[in-house]
Amino acid sequence: MYKVTTINENYRDDKALCDFVDALPDSFDSGKLIFEKRNCIRRFTIKSASAPEIVVKRFHRLSGIKRIIYTFFRTTKAHRAYHNGIELLNRGIDTPEPLASIEIRRGGLVEDCYFISRPTDLTAIRGPLNDADRFDRKLARAFAAFAARLHDAGVLHHDLNSTNTLYRVEPDGDYSFSVIDTNRMDFTDGCAPLDDCIGNIVRFTRRLDLFEFVARSYAEIRGLDPDTFTPAAIAAKHRFDNARRRRKRLLHPTKKY
Repeated sequence: MYKVTTINENYRDDKALCDFVDALPDSFDSGKLIFEKRNCIRRFTIKSASAPEIVVKRFHRLSGIKRIIYTFFRTTKAHRAYHNGIELLNRGIDTPEPLASIEIRRGGLVEDCYFISRPTDLTAIRGPLNDADRFDRKLARAFAAFAARLHDAGVLHHDLNSTNTLYRVEPDGDYSFSVIDTNRMDFTDGCAPLDDCIGNIVRFTRRLDLFEFVARSYAEIRGLDPDTFTPAAIAAKHRFDNARRRRKRLLHPTKKY
């Protein structure tokens, strides 16, 4: 086994954190389980003054041809999550601070990878938007403003859904937002291209009433013509949803979508 480790330069003198990272992956199963499907997320408390609470995400184990692809042709999800998180913070977009990433290689090929970050106490926007009978219009407009801020900063989060976008209500009643699951992102110099922006906001809901409200709000916030932008966004939304249904039918032909 060969381990490739990257540690945030601000924490390389933190012995407790470095010792914790060095002990992974052997100590991973000792953490408190937060989430487990294809990927597994656990939370840890360590004897560190600067980072006492840590979250570790173990990505789904690579096998077969994917081990070759992620060794020689693509960077791993952990590597991208770490570096994209650093870039987000540099661009003024909140995300749990990346602390480290680890790649485990066996037989010269990547097999497992881990992403280590600070935890977050923010809540996913899904509940008050997607799950409510009547969506929270104030939060929806604030989310539209956040999406506009992402795009103005040249950030395209390719999984900008309602569970990867987190929020908190501040004492003054305004909202703060943060993003997680940062391994699929692109960055541009200056504002992201408008066509890319339209395609980037289609994932956060299946509710057309909510989507139309957010699209119109987004256009108003960015100084675009809502009567031109909104139909274009809705058309992109329909294309995305139809393509997703086709993929799911191919993967699960017995289910109804």
